[in-house]
Amino acid sequence: MPIMEQKDDFAHEIEDDPAWGESWYFVFYDPHANLSLLTGSRIRINQAVSEHSMTITLPDGRLAQMRVERPQDRMSDTDIEGGGLLYQRLEPMRRWRVQVDSEVEITEADGRAGTARAAADLIFDAVAPAIGTDGQKNSRKQEGVTAATASATGRGHFDQAGQWSGWVSVGDSRWELNPEVTFGMRDKSWGPRRWHATPAWRIIFANIDKVTHFGGICMMTDNGTMHRGWVWEDGKRASIANWHIRTELAEDGLTHKVSHLTLTDKENETYEIKAELLRPIHFHMHSGERPFSEEVDLEAQKKSVVISGPTRFTYKGRVGYGQLEYQHLLDETGKAVYPIS
Repeated sequence: MPIMEQKDDFAHEIEDDPAWGESWYFVFYDPHANLSLLTGSRIRINQAVSEHSMTITLPDGRLAQMRVERPQDRMSDTDIEGGGLLYQRLEPMRRWRVQVDSEVEITEADGRAGTARAAADLIFDAVAPAIGTDGQKNSRKQEGVTAATASATGRGHFDQAGQWSGWVSVGDSRWELNPEVTFGMRDKSWGPRRWHATPAWRIIFANIDKVTHFGGICMMTDNGTMHRGWVWEDGKRASIANWHIRTELAEDGLTHKVSHLTLTDKENETYEIKAELLRPIHFHMHSGERPFSEEVDLEAQKKSVVISGPTRFTYKGRVGYGQLEYQHLLDETGKAVYPIS
């Protein structure tokens, strides 16, 4: 996977597809505070709407969540905002500012819910280049798995590892991030997106330390399985050619409690990674908890679940953090259509 150009941090040419959009996601985990934050926004300009969401996992096990949808008929290229979220590109491909001032729903460990005010002022500083693909250049040549995933996940996409600083508050509690240990990713994509069209996917954002990061996706389609990803290790980049995952499931038969990943790059070097899900979060698309679907199909969406959350990764004896996300299309009995290996 190539290193992306600076221009890809700006808005892209809009296509006619009604599901076309541009999205921004930011995620980090601070192991000292035991606090994670995932926030994302997508502008579906051909439908004149934007979606904004945020999930914070609090040290005591509670969740703070927000999701809003609002009318938007112009593509933003400088400040992206909505629902009390504001993303500012301070320096292309190097530095972003994320601010939060929003009412959030608080979910207790026993399922009880309340509300609180969440605020944050955060800086993302890149520690690696943005790595991905601009699928729009080859859109007419796509076929098979590439064509199937392009219509589901977008034309272009990149991930970028970074170091986070700043603070987060929820209610009366406030946490200062430790930038020496608080790493995360940002994710940008553009093009049509129909997430519920795929039977399963696995997404990895793993930050082992300041110089070692993994990103990528393994997506199952009716035309086969797409394997994509990258490794940034000590200033060197490698493209992942194949994923192999062995999953230890929780009692519900869906939640990936522990995952053993073997990633193989295009030079046939392998990377063995153990992933332990620290705080499982279930997103059911039909309930509006995750802004993945652009063409509403409630019957399809209510059969799909995304399971994610802060994750501990072990690689070469070193421990880092990030997220490993599983998506499952469910059958009538609530079991995954695609076998969980």
